[in-house]
Amino acid sequence: MDSGGILFRPSHSGSLFPPEEIIFVSGILVAFVLLAVRYEEIGGNPIPVVIFKNNPTLFHVFLVALNVGFTAAVMTISLRAKNKSIAAICRKSGVVCCVFSAGVVLCAALAATFDVDLRRMCTLLMFK
Repeated sequence: MDSGGILFRPSHSGSLFPPEEIIFVSGILVAFVLLAVRYEEIGGNPIPVVIFKNNPTLFHVFLVALNVGFTAAVMTISLRAKNKSIAAICRKSGVVCCVFSAGVVLCAALAATFDVDLRRMCTLLMFK
């Protein structure tokens, strides 16, 4: 089977760009973008000031979700020819983690745009 210029040879479907390859490439691109943005030290940790300035916890949640999604994508790419059932589980978990990390970025962007303190809002919601 000819790969047709694709990064990796898909064996699970006929799609041109399987989700694990999109996650793989986007994970690398996000890592390069994170290296290029300006950081500020908040609580002893470097936090990008673009979106996550007031929400360092969301930045750490974003990084963990992105790392798990990237790892699941790499596992899917390496296992899809040998063990399709485990590769399918890894693919689904990678997609879920990347959607979750996109949701975290969206939440942080909305909080930064409308100048909302998420810690205070969550505290108010929990103790109401």
